[in-house]
Amino acid sequence: FMTVSAMMLGLTALLFSGLLGSVNALMEQAQVPDLLQMHTGALEESQISRFAGEHPEIDQWQICRFLNLDNSQVALGGHSLLDSTQDNGLCVQSEHFDYLLDMDNNRPHVLPGQVYVPVCYRARYYLNIGDTMQIGGERLTIAGFLRDSQMNSMMASSKRFLVSQWDYERLNPQVKKIVFVLTINDALANRLHFGMLKDAYVRILDQTGHELVSFLMTDYYNNVISMMIGELYQHNGAWKFNAVGNGVAKDLAGLCALYGVQVL
Repeated sequence: FMTVSAMMLGLTALLFSGLLGSVNALMEQAQVPDLLQMHTGALEESQISRFAGEHPEIDQWQICRFLNLDNSQVALGGHSLLDSTQDNGLCVQSEHFDYLLDMDNNRPHVLPGQVYVPVCYRARYYLNIGDTMQIGGERLTIAGFLRDSQMNSMMASSKRFLVSQWDYERLNPQVKKIVFVLTINDALANRLHFGMLKDAYVRILDQTGHELVSFLMTDYYNNVISMMIGELYQHNGAWKFNAVGNGVAKDLAGLCALYGVQVL
């Protein structure tokens, strides 16, 4: 009896040591923040930046967008999330810390049309790589599973699904238009212009690499340094492409200002 008890105690110690090492590796690779604040509604980034600048104990800060999903419109591998009590949402990879990791503790590179799903859902819904995540009428292919240092456990009320920046913007119901812009870096300082270029084009491919649409620029002007080459826009619930080709004698910041976007 004493021998068995000693063996069980030894095994428990080994399991605990392995678990602790695994957790520490996850936290180190993910670069876990000291504080995470969930927020909804309008957010004044300039105020947060000023607050951080006034407090030297704040080493880094960032804002991570979270696109809430209607669980009734979401299905994983054919299993509806209608009865889920989790706050599920889409996000992109963090820039500075709080990274979402794959099963090998690496930061996955997510391609358009792909999604990485929280690992807690893998066994819950019998998921495999290659299965489909459906969001309303949109479909994404499950490319892998996530280890989330903040929301990994089902005890956490929120779950992050990792998608590409492209899909995040495309699936955001507030986004009605996506403009493709071509600019020349430091054009004003180096006196560069589009008259020095040729064969500039934009192509849109599906996730298999098949070309859906393309637009080759034919006109190049000496006074143009930024070009709105094309745009995707929503029309009657479907995305359409429009070739634009309008150039301006403004740098990227000046071009963004035409759309009401401020470059920090």
